Amino acid sequence: MLQPGNEFERLVVDFCKRNWPTEQVQSNRSVDGREMDVIIDTPADLTIIECTIERSRKKAEQDIIKIRSARRSLLGDLENKPVHGYFVTQGDPTPEIHQIAAENGSWIEACSFPAFVNRFNCSSTYLIERRKRPFGSVRNPVDDSIHISRNQYVPVPFKLYESNQEITLDTIVNDINARRKSRLIATGDFGIGKSMTYREIFFRLAELYETGQTYRFPVYINLSDASVDENDDFVDLLERHAKWLGLRSERDKLVHAWTSDCCTLILDGFDELIRAGFTRLTTSSRDIRYASSRIIRMSVSESPRSTPILISGRQSYFANFDEMRQCLGAKEFSLLSLQDLRENEVKALFRKINPKMSEPILMDWLPQRPLLLSYIYFELGDTIAPDDELLNPLSPGIGWNLLLDRLCARETNVARGAEPNQIRRLLERIALFARTNVSDPGRVTSLCGGCLPRCDVDRTRHLGSTSSHAISRTDDGACQ
Repeated sequence: MLQPGNEFERLVVDFCKRNWPTEQVQSNRSVDGREMDVIIDTPADLTIIECTIERSRKKAEQDIIKIRSARRSLLGDLENKPVHGYFVTQGDPTPEIHQIAAENGSWIEACSFPAFVNRFNCSSTYLIERRKRPFGSVRNPVDDSIHISRNQYVPVPFKLYESNQEITLDTIVNDINARRKSRLIATGDFGIGKSMTYREIFFRLAELYETGQTYRFPVYINLSDASVDENDDFVDLLERHAKWLGLRSERDKLVHAWTSDCCTLILDGFDELIRAGFTRLTTSSRDIRYASSRIIRMSVSESPRSTPILISGRQSYFANFDEMRQCLGAKEFSLLSLQDLRENEVKALFRKINPKMSEPILMDWLPQRPLLLSYIYFELGDTIAPDDELLNPLSPGIGWNLLLDRLCARETNVARGAEPNQIRRLLERIALFARTNVSDPGRVTSLCGGCLPRCDVDRTRHLGSTSSHAISRTDDGACQ
């Protein structure tokens, strides 16, 4: 819904005060008895802005004449610095409005609010390029590509940790846009849809920006791709992120957008940060987690206080919520827990994947998580049979066998250099060891000389931390 004119004007003024020194930005200044929306007078240039939610020819002619008159009144005949005039509309101006602006001088430009913002911080360019790249672990269950339609998304239930109250994704997006609750940590188990959920939040926030309802645009960073050193700060991470998107020349603008509080940070996968520096010198899993999270703490502490920040990761990575808050520097963040799908949501997912089948198939033996269900539904398709039929393809044995094959193939995207059968063999041997021991199996490396041959122990080290996050626990109760 478009905002009233006064609210839109306030939005434009707010952005200008973030992009220029506040003392140089004047709003509602009277020039020769005419009130100008924004005048920015710097030693280098003069910028005159009229903004409106109207897109009529009459309004454009009136405001552009005001811009020309203000220029003449402020500088006279002796112009000693460049002048820029902007007629800013909430949506895209019509071709007729562009023509009116062009007829009044090359120094006057008619543009949408997103296009105006993009001139100073590459926001629109960023969103175009970001949509082309992976969002966390989101993959298409059909072919494991990064391309998946938004209509395949099924909302996952959220619960606030503090109150156990359930909230919706719409509430989260609206709260961020209204600045009511803008710093969140979302946790959940493997396959629950953390990245898919944050991807949907990214798209919705991008839509708010692209329709001129906010100057903030979402910056989505996959922490699994963030190879950082102990001396790196968040600027280094942002610059690498820009390079990853092919925006090397726009790195400074992206950093400027962050420092001027014009973006929403989405940091996906705190449990997948690559360890470096101090982590090589300690065997304490808690110290390793704290050191690995340093870049997130810096993103929180160095960001403007009003910058929205969303963080996600596996719930089992930290020993408890107190440790998570401390390691992430997120003492004032709201904690959200993603829950398994309910029956109606499972049915909705089934119908999205198999629209030709009338009756959804439910599997009580399977954790009701979008990733696991999607693999089953896409893999079997029309061959799915009701539970009471002979040779049911959804029996737990057949189902888990299929899932393990797909999941092990999927994990090769993270455990680079490993083959799916190597990952599966490792998982099977660890599962066998766990089932034959009453006590907690402890670290994966404790299997050396036990049920795993030497070659599999070497593979464990090769696979790195990602596999062990999912399958082992340390002595303090958190995943290694």
